Amino acid sequence: MGELTTTRHVVTVSTICWYHLRRLRQLHNYVDRDVIARLVLLRIDYCNAVIAGPPASSPTPLQRLPNAAARLVLGLDRRTHMTPALKRLYWFSVKYRALFKLATLMHRGLHRCCPAYATDIVTLNDSDTVVLCLRPSTTRAAIMKPTRTQFSRRAFSVAGPDIWNSLPPEIRLTENCYWFCLICITLLISVTHGLL
Repeated sequence: MGELTTTRHVVTVSTICWYHLRRLRQLHNYVDRDVIARLVLLRIDYCNAVIAGPPASSPTPLQRLPNAAARLVLGLDRRTHMTPALKRLYWFSVKYRALFKLATLMHRGLHRCCPAYATDIVTLNDSDTVVLCLRPSTTRAAIMKPTRTQFSRRAFSVAGPDIWNSLPPEIRLTENCYWFCLICITLLISVTHGLL
């Protein structure tokens, strides 16, 4: 019987990424730096929405991977501080990568650009359907489902609206998916690297 924890996922992704990083380190003179970045970051991004709600200790082993990839891409020493390197590459932390993925899933779901099962999970705060509105429907806020446990807050039906409602209203009102992603990336890079 499988456990309902993210530990196995984090360990599996870390193992695979470290394997690829060791091989790429041997071939770094022959491989383009974009290939290194894409290979590692795509592996980290695979199913990373499951780590959006857990305690802060879960993304820590995964955060070592983009740090190591940045060292390899930029040719840095092991003792180099990584925040300026990640800022230079316009990468943000694993935690914010997971939040970005949930925000884009919410945007696509609310614009009916994904399968029906994902769009039916989340609803917007409509003044016609909800009698007691705490927020006006012009802000395009999602309805938060009440939860009793910390574990249930990790579900997409709860974590998605929570992240969506934490975005500024002007970002939530963006219709175009490309512009939404671009604005979210800019916001998260600014938050990650302390530019706000």
